[in-house]
Amino acid sequence: MQILIVDDDSMSRAVMTSIFTQVGKCDEASTGVEAVAAFVTAYKNGNPYDIVMLDITMPVMCGQEALVTMRRIEKERNITEMERTRIIITSGSKDPQTVKNAFVNECDGYMKKPIELHKMLKMLNAIGLNIGEL
Repeated sequence: MQILIVDDDSMSRAVMTSIFTQVGKCDEASTGVEAVAAFVTAYKNGNPYDIVMLDITMPVMCGQEALVTMRRIEKERNITEMERTRIIITSGSKDPQTVKNAFVNECDGYMKKPIELHKMLKMLNAIGLNIGEL
């Protein structure tokens, strides 16, 4: 699996990367702009991401903007909903409007930080990634 971990907090990126390296190759980005660039490059190289773990609050380009941009890129490439990257929003916020906006913008899941391994695995398995146990 190809996984992109996006978070402006280096500790959060390190924790998620340590978890996800057990299931695939991880790349990291610290801003939404870096994330979108990596997302585009992965498609251009013919090896798109299976999962993007996307922080919502970041400088330069927030996670909501990055999510909208990634979904637009997929639509421009005629990627079907079944084939598209699974994008999970990660956030310290549980503000109902923030959560609603993430789903309106077509995220596949929303996880409140700090990320708990068993909850993350349950969500990933529920959206069809069949990660199993780590």
